Amino acid sequence: MSETILEKTEGRVSYHDSVEEMLIRIREDGMSNVFDRWASQEKIRCKFCLEGLSCQLCSQGPCRINLKGEQGKGVCGIGPDAMAMR
Repeated sequence: MSETILEKTEGRVSYHDSVEEMLIRIREDGMSNVFDRWASQEKIRCKFCLEGLSCQLCSQGPCRINLKGEQGKGVCGIGPDAMAMR
């Protein structure tokens, strides 16, 4: 990523000016938005989900892969790369 892009996005939720403008209007109107809800949940976020190592697709789950431990695959045999892809 070029330095210009990094400088422009520092402290912003989006590279696009239109998204930033809409966010300002939404906040002024006191409406809820995904960016503020995401930030407010920082302390309760699942680390497995953030890393893409959680799967809730089948009735045997949810599976969580721990790359440092023995659980390197989900119950169905899915590996971390495929789980993150889903």
